[in-house]
Amino acid sequence: MKTPFSKIGVVIVTLAMLYFSLELKVHLEKPLEKKQSVEVYEIPLPFEPRVVRNEITDTKEYRCLSEAIFYEAGTQSQRGKEAVALVILNRTTHNNFPYSVCGVVSQRYRNQNCQFSYFCKRRQSPSGENWKESQEVALRALNGEFDEISIDKMKNVLYFHSDKVNPQFHQRRTFVTRIENHLFYR
Repeated sequence: MKTPFSKIGVVIVTLAMLYFSLELKVHLEKPLEKKQSVEVYEIPLPFEPRVVRNEITDTKEYRCLSEAIFYEAGTQSQRGKEAVALVILNRTTHNNFPYSVCGVVSQRYRNQNCQFSYFCKRRQSPSGENWKESQEVALRALNGEFDEISIDKMKNVLYFHSDKVNPQFHQRRTFVTRIENHLFYR
């Protein structure tokens, strides 16, 4: 059972880990002299990310989002890739889904089928131009660098599927848009 406190706890632990890893890095690079004070920086919340590029590309969340974009929309345009990324990020802020990108993409439906089919299938390691594009989209998504029109259009969109399948969930959802071969729903 999820409670609002569990989400707050995850955010607090994540922020504390980020803060202490940054502080440790500062101490290792340049030790403090006696009587020198340490500046405390405000760390933004995950749903308003503004993280330095070098730090984000080293995270598991970045890898999970890059892979999800690659396997779900790798051959699509930037717009298609961005839409998939926004759905995943939207799910991380919704109470019915895990609070992390990796949790969202690995979540199973009724403990059986993967919600993101690529996750349960054997797959080759990502590579090539589509992989590079997927990584760039993931980086921009985690930094909150999409334009407002994209974000507004995809607000509260939590579901998508390929036009090659006909899942049951779409009958209970509100259709929002079609981007290439994906249909998106609230």
